[in-house]
Amino acid sequence: MVSIQTCFHEIPVADGTRMRTFFAAPSGAVGAPTIIVFQEFFGVNRHIRNVTSRLAEAGFVGVAPELFHRSAPALA
Repeated sequence: MVSIQTCFHEIPVADGTRMRTFFAAPSGAVGAPTIIVFQEFFGVNRHIRNVTSRLAEAGFVGVAPELFHRSAPALA
């Protein structure tokens, strides 16, 4: 199994809000291809974070943005 790193980042959005995004990447993944993982109805929940982490284990950088950040609270 590949060692991965995961974290949440907040990125600025054009309307002045900040959107939380879950990142997962293989350790030392400079220049690795990136895949955007779109959330399901329930947001960036445990399942979406797991899918994103499994992509990192396969050698990709996974990014899962919380698209409903303006109207729904973030899930832990």
